[in-house]
Amino acid sequence: QKVANKKVHKLVQKVAHKKVHKMWKVAHKKVHKMVQKVAHKKVHKIVQKVANKKVHKLVQKVAHKKVHKMLLKVAHKKVHKMVQKVAQKKVKKMVQKVANKKVQRKVHKMLQKVAHKKVNKMLQKVAHKKVHKIVQKVANKKVNKIVQKVANKKVNKMVQKVAHKKVNKMLQKVA
Repeated sequence: QKVANKKVHKLVQKVAHKKVHKMWKVAHKKVHKMVQKVAHKKVHKIVQKVANKKVHKLVQKVAHKKVHKMLLKVAHKKVHKMVQKVAQKKVKKMVQKVANKKVQRKVHKMLQKVAHKKVNKMLQKVAHKKVHKIVQKVANKKVNKIVQKVANKKVNKMVQKVAHKKVNKMLQKVA
């Protein structure tokens, strides 16, 4: 019995060891699988987090660039429009100024022409009047001189005639 017991005990132990070993193997495998699963999940999460952050950063960078470009474009357009508006206003003003000057010059010239004409007419009128007066004066003087000369001649002739007659009568009387 003792020997039999020992053998049975040994056999039981052997079987038990084998089973325990198998169980341990299975347990290890399961634990390993679980650890791997958890580790994978955690790694996956971390990778996703990092990837998300990087993607977010990249997206922001690109978005910022695009927004910046757009803003620049819009700003350029607005500045261009403003510059054009201001330039057009200035050109308009300048054109008006030049046009006004030209118009003023033309008006000035016209006024000068009219004024000159009027002055000339007035001067001519005055000159004509003065010339007419002088001519009349001279003519009157000449006429008066001629009339006096003729009158004097006639008077002298008459006086001589009368005197001759009287002298002749007196002489006849005396004779």
